[in-house]
Amino acid sequence: LTPRETVILDSGSTVLAVARAVKGRDLGLTVITPSVLVAIELADEPDTTILLTGGKVRPGELSLIGAEAEDFYLRYNCDTYVMGVAGIDGDRGLSGYHQAESRVKHAASKRADRVIVAADKSKLGRVTFVSIAALTEIDLIVTDGPVDHPTLVAARGAGVDVVCVAQNTDRVESR
Repeated sequence: LTPRETVILDSGSTVLAVARAVKGRDLGLTVITPSVLVAIELADEPDTTILLTGGKVRPGELSLIGAEAEDFYLRYNCDTYVMGVAGIDGDRGLSGYHQAESRVKHAASKRADRVIVAADKSKLGRVTFVSIAALTEIDLIVTDGPVDHPTLVAARGAGVDVVCVAQNTDRVESR
C-alpha cells in the first residue's frame, strides 16, 4: 500500500494482520472495510479515515454482510482492495465459506483498480463452498506458501503477480 491510497481492507484474520502491519506507517489512508475488527484496529491511526460499510453483523467474524454492505461500494472508487479468502484454486479461483460474505467480497473487488489477495499457505489448493472470483480477476497474491505451489504456478499463468513471504523472516520471493 502506498501513502494516501483509498483502500478496501476485507474481513478475516489474514486481512486483520495486514491492518496491524499498516499501523504506525504514517500512510494517511482512507480505509473502507466491512470488518468491525479492522475498523477498531485502525480507528486511532493518525491521518487515517475509516469508513465502515453498513449491513448486518455476522457473528464470530464480526463482518458486515447483506445488501447494505454490497451497495456501499457502489459509491466509491478505490485504489486497492486487500481480500481475504477461504480458498484459492488454479481452476476454480477464489472461494469462501459464507454466501453473503462472499457477495460482499465480490462487490468490493469490482470497485478497486487493484485486487490483492492475502492468503496463508493453508488456503492454497483449497476450494470452498462459494465462488468469489476467477484468478484472472485479481492482480496479486501475497502468501507464505512455497513459490512452486501448483496453485501459485497456475496463478502466474493467469497473469497474477505472486509474492511469497517466508514466515518469521524478512525474506521475500517474487516470481
